[in-house]
Amino acid sequence: MSVRQAVSLDGMWDFRHESDVGWRQSPVPMPWQAVFPDLRQSFGRATYRRSFARPDLRGRVAVLCFGAVGDSATVRLNGQLLGVHEGGWLPFEFPLDDKLLRENNILEVDCHLPDGNAFGEIPHGKQSWYGPTAGIWQSVRLDLRAPVHVTHCAISADLGSGRVDLRIETSQPTVAQIELHAPDGMVVALGTTDAALSLVVAQVQAWSPETPALYTAVVKTGDDITKHSFGFRSLTTQNGQMFLNGKPWFMRAALDQDYYPEGICTPPSVAYLEDQLIKAKQLGLNMLRCHIKVPDPRYYEVADRLGMLIWTEIPNVATFTKASAARMRSTMEGILRRDGNHPSIVIWTIINEDWGTR
Repeated sequence: MSVRQAVSLDGMWDFRHESDVGWRQSPVPMPWQAVFPDLRQSFGRATYRRSFARPDLRGRVAVLCFGAVGDSATVRLNGQLLGVHEGGWLPFEFPLDDKLLRENNILEVDCHLPDGNAFGEIPHGKQSWYGPTAGIWQSVRLDLRAPVHVTHCAISADLGSGRVDLRIETSQPTVAQIELHAPDGMVVALGTTDAALSLVVAQVQAWSPETPALYTAVVKTGDDITKHSFGFRSLTTQNGQMFLNGKPWFMRAALDQDYYPEGICTPPSVAYLEDQLIKAKQLGLNMLRCHIKVPDPRYYEVADRLGMLIWTEIPNVATFTKASAARMRSTMEGILRRDGNHPSIVIWTIINEDWGTR
């Protein structure tokens, strides 16, 4: 058994905006507006291109994974269409047919950020204030996985009872073995399932900003192993008072636009996020409200690990129509799927103030 391997495709890519005559170089991940001053306020279409060597599969399957591409992406490998994804905030992936792979492969990603009324119908948050962001703004990688592998693991942990509900999705029907590990690494519960199961952990350690105790679910399906962190915590209200893990809790929060001097929506590093959060805690804050945008997933990982409560939100639209409502709903479903296991997230905003509903 082995943990799956990943080949990073981050780095310098060929780039051409529809207004360009020829190709130039752009770092990935990074929105094109953060790289090129002449494109700072641009919308429209652009193409990213790079090559990569054929991976050593050794019985594994290759899966091309994107963290997020704004706002839509059409992906081709060696001239063959892999697929199209709409929605600039969420991850997507394409399995690669071994027959498509060559010794040297050309990957192309066509991105589109519409302007005008079409822009008003996509979830865009503060881009209407601070300027548009588009392109490959989160990491790209090539996963090498066992043919039968986990595609999703949703975890719900109840502090009062120690009960952990898990829903496992796999690439093919199979039985998964589950181990729950305590923060010190000790195995505290075991089970098997072909879809969903519940396990009970005795003597639960609560997650809080003071003691961010993280548990790990290790999921094994044949030769595939994945790890998923979670925590036990509760946020409740009674008689106008909030209680965190059963104790009175007072919110000391700041509004975090989650924008960065160089990368706009792409944070420069995990270390930068850690420094930002540590300083917030030193100021006496116990919550950050990540404002009407979906952050890089490292944002939540750092909050889980260092102990900061997060108030998270759907990016707003400008015009409320059937199309924009459908996009907001699919965005929220995607946020819940990607980020639902994070104990740091305690509030979910559906609509900020009245933005986009008028």
